[in-house]
Amino acid sequence: MYSGFKFQIFSNDYYKNIRRYLFFLSLIYLYYFYIFLIQDGLSLNCLVYFFTFLFTFLTIFLLKKKFLSVEIFKRLALIFIIYLNFLHYLVAYSLNFTVNNIYFQFSIITSIPIIFDFKTDKRKIFIIIFTTLVFFVIHGVSQIYLHLKSNDLTIDVNFHNLSSILISMVVIGHNLSFLYLRERHFSKLVINKKINSTSENNVQELNSKDLEELIEIAKINNILFLEKFEIIYPDFFNTELFHDKDLTVNELYICALTKLGLNTKDIAQISNTTPKSVESRKYRIKKKLNLTEKFSVYFISS
Repeated sequence: MYSGFKFQIFSNDYYKNIRRYLFFLSLIYLYYFYIFLIQDGLSLNCLVYFFTFLFTFLTIFLLKKKFLSVEIFKRLALIFIIYLNFLHYLVAYSLNFTVNNIYFQFSIITSIPIIFDFKTDKRKIFIIIFTTLVFFVIHGVSQIYLHLKSNDLTIDVNFHNLSSILISMVVIGHNLSFLYLRERHFSKLVINKKINSTSENNVQELNSKDLEELIEIAKINNILFLEKFEIIYPDFFNTELFHDKDLTVNELYICALTKLGLNTKDIAQISNTTPKSVESRKYRIKKKLNLTEKFSVYFISS
C-alpha cells in the first residue's frame, strides 16, 4: 500500500548519511552557480561554484561505489571544508565585500559532528575550527581595510546578502535536525533494549537487528558506540579486570567489539584498519590487563 513520500535526513548507515548530506550541499552550490550565472554571466565565481558542485557529486559517486574508506573521506572532507572557507572569502573579496559570505562560516562549524567524531578526530576538528576562525578574522579585517581605503564602500542588504543569510540558516537548520534525529534514533535503540544483567548469554540476547545497528555505529569510530555499549553491558568495564588500568578509547573499543563476538579480521574491517594493527592493540591490552590466556576468552565469557 502506498504510504506517501517520506523524506529522511538520517539513517544508521554512515555512508548513506554522508551521501545525502553531500547531495544537499551540491544543490546549494548549484543554486549559487545559477544566481551568479544569471546576474554576472559566465564569471570566475560562477565557474568556481560549478566545479564545487561537480566535486560534491563526484564524491557521492565514489562513496556509493565504496571507493573511499571512512578515513580517506574524512581527510578529503577536511580539505574540502578549508577550501569552502577560502571560497567564500574569495567570492566576497572579488565583489568588494558587497556579498557578505561570512555567514556561511557558521554553518561550516555546525557540519563538524555530522562527519567527524569529537573523540577520534580531535586534530581534524581543531584544524577546521582554527582555519574557520582565521578566515573569519581575515574577512572582518579586509572589510575594515577596504572601508578605510574607500569611504564609498558599503555592504548593502541586497539579494546576494539575503540569499547568503537564508542559505546559511537552511544549512544550520539541516545540521541541527540531523543531530537531533541521530540522537533520537540512538535513544530509541537503547530504550528498546531490555537487558537487565550481564551474563555469558548476553551476546545471544542481542537480536540480529540491534547487533547490526550497534556495529554500524562502531564503523564510524564514534564515542557513541562505547556509550551505547555500556548501557547494554553496564557492568562490563566496571569489573576488577579493568580497574585502574588506564586503557585508551581505542583499546576499550577493541574490548567492546571482542565482547560482541567479533574476531580480529571483523574488527579490522569495522575499524577501517589492518588485522596486524588490531593484533598489536590486543597485545598492548593483554600487557596492561596482565592477561595470560587467549584474548577473546576474557571478554566473550565475561
